[in-house]
This record gives sequence, structure tokens and C-alpha cells, in this order.
Amino acid sequence: MSSPKFHLDDLAYTKVICHALKYPHRTVNGLLLGHHSSPDVSVEIVDAVPLQHHWTNLSPAMEVGLGMVRSPSPRLLLFVMIN
Repeated sequence: MSSPKFHLDDLAYTKVICHALKYPHRTVNGLLLGHHSSPDVSVEIVDAVPLQHHWTNLSPAMEVGLGMVRSPSPRLLLFVMIN
């Protein structure tokens, strides 16, 4: 079985990097949103949602951020934590 292939759009990449660069002294986390239609097709990551940079555990701020990202398309694919 082969590993899945990913395609990270420029917008998602820029949001992840900018969030990490804005808070270089903290751990930041967020969500990657995209599409994955079938195992043969690469995973398309189209957007990123920066969540927080103060706490790295499940906190009220994290729950609010996760609650705000509820849409059928693009759907939540990955949780990202950058140290």
C-alpha cells in the first residue's frame, strides 16, 4: 500500500507559515481544510485556519475555533501543531 499524496495550495501554505512566523516563541496550531475524493487521487488541501498560539491542549478557545469550522466542503482534514 502506497502513502497518500498531498497537494498544498499556496493560500493554505501561506497561512500556516505566517501564523508560525508571527509567533516564533510559541507553539501554534490550526486546521487544514480540503478535499479527498478517492484513494487514487491526491489529497487537495485548499485552506488553513489558524486557531491559537497560547495553549496547546484542548481549551475553551480551541473548542470555539473547532466549532466555527463546520462546513461540508471543504472539509476538515488535518490538525496541525507547529513547535
